[in-house]
Parts: sequence; C-alpha cells; structure tokens
Amino acid sequence: MLNHKETKSNSTGHVYVQYSYDFEKCRAAQVREFILDQRVRCESIDDVPTLDVLRERVKQAGLI
Repeated sequence: MLNHKETKSNSTGHVYVQYSYDFEKCRAAQVREFILDQRVRCESIDDVPTLDVLRERVKQAGLI
C-alpha cells in the first residue's frame, strides 16, 4: 500500500517476513475507498469533512 520496493539486497524480508498482510492491505483499501466516497459526495467545498470527522466516521463504520 505504501509503494515499497523490494530489492535484491533486501534478503531480510525474504527470510523473516512470511506474513503477506493481505487482510491489512484489503482493510486499508476499504478505508481509502470509504474516505474518498465521503469527500466525493460533498456538494460544496464547505461540506468536505475534516480529517477528525473522517476518522470518527471510519470508526463508526467499523473499518478500524
């Protein structure tokens, strides 16, 4: 999700990190979709929710 790139010299990740983080990646995509939807549906710039409001809405939606 953060656009990290694995390199040939990054052998530590291949040996020690065996977990794929699929659940976390999926949840991050769901949160991103939810937030974008909240912002796109605003009728005017004045209706765009603040980050604090968005965080609360994400919590209320059960995404975190």
